[in-house]
Parts: sequence; structure tokens; C-alpha cells
Amino acid sequence: MTGIDAAPSPLSKSLRLVTWNVDMDTVNGRSRWRHIALQLSELLPDVVLLQEVSARPPEDTTGAEGPWGSTSLEVFQRALGSRYELAYDVGAADAEAYFVAAAVRRDRFRVLEYEYTEFENTVQGRGLLNVLLASVGDAAWRVRVLTAHLESGAEASAVRQAQLAAVVDAMVSVPEQASVFGGDTNLRAKEVPAGLFRVPAAASTGDILRDAFVEAGEPPTLRYTWDTFRNHNKRDLRGKHRGARARYDRIFTTSHWSARSLRLLGTERLGSGVFPSDHFGLFAELGWCSTRRLPR
Repeated sequence: MTGIDAAPSPLSKSLRLVTWNVDMDTVNGRSRWRHIALQLSELLPDVVLLQEVSARPPEDTTGAEGPWGSTSLEVFQRALGSRYELAYDVGAADAEAYFVAAAVRRDRFRVLEYEYTEFENTVQGRGLLNVLLASVGDAAWRVRVLTAHLESGAEASAVRQAQLAAVVDAMVSVPEQASVFGGDTNLRAKEVPAGLFRVPAAASTGDILRDAFVEAGEPPTLRYTWDTFRNHNKRDLRGKHRGARARYDRIFTTSHWSARSLRLLGTERLGSGVFPSDHFGLFAELGWCSTRRLPR
């Protein structure tokens, strides 16, 4: 595992979080989703944030359906439902055939409320899922988790930056509230405002966000979450021979958190020859590092 160490929290509060774009349209969808679901069942993170979940069967019919269901939503519901509460809203995103979802481990947190809000400027049915959690062991300890799949395509740069601003606003709207965002941002480096993220030593207020990758020291092994040099799912599907790579998938936190570790998921081919998704998943272990009291 590649990551960083953090001082143990006196309250032993932590959050183990996965964010993963599960790729709705590469071949062998059902077997890919089943593999992802089984890996999540083994890792047992506290919160799973998923993008490109679909309630429609894939056009590709390869892979046995069996008891797992015919859609990615059914696969994750059946694999995780006994341990996790799922929060999602198909909403207008159904027009694009996929949406975002959160799965919350029942023995760690209760879902107090959640809201899905479509971005005002989207033309691809994208929006923000905002979930408020209360710790099972300490009901006064509340955490807000958010996920989104920001607008895709180089031509959507301005739209994407406005959507990022909406995400940031949602995270810092209540300064004393601990928030975590994980999702497929589609962000290029030049689209991130200078000074938005700071390393722990420089962060002193709740309105400064942290990027888990930056906080981890920007290890080269974690630099790309969408990498067609390593992962050929989309390159082969589209017949492309020229590789591309980017850090689209990101985890942002308020300064209540410190990243203890960070690693990629889904970096090996399956028996069918494809990867679990065209995106690698991100698995972060976050520790509590704030002395501020949260609202009850």
C-alpha cells in the first residue's frame, strides 16, 4: 500500500472510503460489476461512492446474470444490501442512462438524510449527491459525504469548473461540519483554482480543502486514475492506439481529516481480458484531526 502516516486521533475517529466510476458500457459489464462488488465486500469500507451506476441492462449480454441481476444497480444492491444502505436518485440522469450512488455501512453510520441536486449548467444530466451521516457509536459525530460525476469532455471545461465550485460550496457551507467528496471530476490540472487545496501544515480553517493525493505527497504510482497506457478498456473499445492518462478521480476533504493511506483499486485484468472498469478506484483511509466540536 502506498500512503502516508498520520498521528492517531484521540477520539479514534476514522473513515474508510472508496470512490469508483464503475464504467457502464465496456464489454463484460455484469462480470466486471460483480468483481467490483466482491472486492468491496472484502474491503468493507465505511462508505462507497459510485459513478456510472445504471438501472438499465447493458447492451452487451456477455457474462452470466445469475442471482446478481441484469443491471449494475441490481448487482450492487444484491452484493452490498445486507451490510450497506444505498442512497441514490436516478433523476434526470436517467436520460444519460447512469447516475451516482452512495453505499453506507450500517454498523458504522446511519444515513440521516440525503439529497440529489442536478447542476444548473449540466447538459449531460450530472448532479451532486449529498449525504449526512451520524456515527452509530457516537450519534453526535456527524459526517457529510458527497459524490458527483462532473461534465465530461474537453469542450466542457468551463461547465466543469462551475460544477467544481458548486461542490466546494456544498462542502464548506457549514464550516464546523466535516465533509468528504469522492468522485469522477474529469478535471484537468489547469482547471483547479490555485490555492484551493493546501497541505496540512498550512491548513488552519474549515474553508480550506485538502486533496488526499496531494496530502499523500503526490506519489507517482497514484498519479493517474484513468490511464489507457495501463488500462485498455476504452482504448480497445474505441480502436484507439494513442494512450492518454489523467487524474480524473479525486477525494477532497475539509481540514477535519488527515489522509492515512491512499491506494488504487482494479489495476489488474480479469479473466475475460478487461479491467473491472476503465477507471481505477480510489481507496482512502482518513483519520480525524480536528479538536472542534461538531453540531449535534
